[in-house]
Amino acid sequence: MADEYKAIWPIPTGHPSFEGDIPKLRRFLSGLYSLDKALAGPRDTPGIPLRGGIEVFGRWETGKSTLGYYIAGRVPNTKKIVLVDLEGGAREEYLRTAVAQSGYSGLVYRVPFEASGKIRTHEDMLKEGADALLEEGTNALILDSAAMTQPVPEREGDIEEAFMGRRAQVLAKFMRRSMAWINSSKEDKILVVINHMLMNMQGFKISPGGDTMKFGIHARLWIHRTESLQDGVFEAEIEVDKLRFGGKDKERKARVVFLPGIGVSPELTAMFDCMALGEARRQQGTGMVQIKEGEEWKSIARTSAMIKKAMEGQKDDFAPFFERLASL
Repeated sequence: MADEYKAIWPIPTGHPSFEGDIPKLRRFLSGLYSLDKALAGPRDTPGIPLRGGIEVFGRWETGKSTLGYYIAGRVPNTKKIVLVDLEGGAREEYLRTAVAQSGYSGLVYRVPFEASGKIRTHEDMLKEGADALLEEGTNALILDSAAMTQPVPEREGDIEEAFMGRRAQVLAKFMRRSMAWINSSKEDKILVVINHMLMNMQGFKISPGGDTMKFGIHARLWIHRTESLQDGVFEAEIEVDKLRFGGKDKERKARVVFLPGIGVSPELTAMFDCMALGEARRQQGTGMVQIKEGEEWKSIARTSAMIKKAMEGQKDDFAPFFERLASL
């Protein structure tokens, strides 16, 4: 055996050649520094992976839908975002601002609940949403939420009847269909699944939808509130529960700041990311936000004033935080 190993060692090095259209794994930057770093792939390439699914799950009022809308708006070259809103919670004004916070200015198409005067089944709505991925320029599909999927037997059955596994079957078909169209497209597309959070008998965090739905997910993001600020503004922490291209790491965490009635605040998020990295701070007692310049600290404004500026859409005072993050 030793002689045989001597004959093949060292193993020759080389690179294979390929035939066929093999897509590259690309990522896009969300503009939220710690989230892009938390989702970094091989060789520390930051950003959210394309050509697959992203699941954002958590309890109520944690910003999961808002974050999902923001992520969809950041997908490159998207001319049309398709929303399958099974919760019925996407009101026009809030949806407009939540997506606009990402910088997106294209079309948002909400799959209708009715057709020819009749209420549509969720299966029919999911099929329309998945098939929209075949359209050129439709590079982002949002399902909000997987947990609210109601199969036909459940809708038509009595309220006391049990329909175990039906929802998972419907979502499995939806995922396979969506992934088939994403993988067959020459464009880089993404599916964003908003989901609720449950706890299993062992105390582990889970989300509804079954295993098949999870197979098509490139990254699962668990979101939960961490700090309430002022006027309803709050900070949430995101933990990367799964990352297919990059590996799972308990330290893969990020923070995002949300503005009530508006959406994700990239500006306040950048400020808090700088604080977490020691590049900025809130001065004790005064609440003054300061940014580090060499060995000195430069005062910007009080925290309350910075929050007000973010609420009013004033972005200029946040430029130093983005510049500092870009230099790291």
